[in-house]
Amino acid sequence: MPAATSDWMTKVASAQLHAFLVGRCNVKSNTCAIDVSHEGDRLRALFNDGMPKTFQVVCGENHKCLANGGLCSWVSNPGGDANCQSKRTKPGLVCTGQGCASMVAD
Repeated sequence: MPAATSDWMTKVASAQLHAFLVGRCNVKSNTCAIDVSHEGDRLRALFNDGMPKTFQVVCGENHKCLANGGLCSWVSNPGGDANCQSKRTKPGLVCTGQGCASMVAD
């Protein structure tokens, strides 16, 4: 899986579409593995900006991975580190437009 520090992350972080993505933790690498290969139209704009369908994001300093396979989350905009202590079980809201003015439920 590509690392989330790739060039695509900068482009996706400045996109108008904001997506809350859920993945699984890896304690050894302290990363959040995200697989959105099942997504289609909903994330198409992010895929067009170069976001891969499977990737890993480093867990944040204050949100380190505590258990292998535990839930973790990452927000495409503003990007950055993953929350590897997330209690969310599925994606939340997808935000379209400036400042998340228009929210679309998953």
